[in-house]
Amino acid sequence: MNDESAKQEMRDYLLGTLDAERRTELEDKILCDGKVYEDLLVVAEELIAQYARGGLSTPERHGFETHFLVTAQRQKNLRFGALLDKYMNSHPGLAPEKPAARQPEDTAPAPQSWWRQKFFETSRRRRS
Repeated sequence: MNDESAKQEMRDYLLGTLDAERRTELEDKILCDGKVYEDLLVVAEELIAQYARGGLSTPERHGFETHFLVTAQRQKNLRFGALLDKYMNSHPGLAPEKPAARQPEDTAPAPQSWWRQKFFETSRRRRS
């Protein structure tokens, strides 16, 4: 399975549209493989950002609201993402930069969403 199809499968899982057999297989991978779990977290952050910006289709938005947002932590993450996005949009100089080229897999840091990168970058600048 290539990266794009794996990412789409994770989106479907998070939105509650993945069939039962594939869902069970993916859940087993999530529990056994830390990389798969990290990838799932990245996909979840991307969904939150897309939802906050109104970038999901109607069926995706419905799945997001009825399936993804069932936990309090995800609701909290959504509120934080929406507030941070609003702040970033009101300060044009803080807009996210294009991501740097990926490093080889064995040396690449864990992927982070653009807003986490920008948040920590801004925090580091303030301390300097």
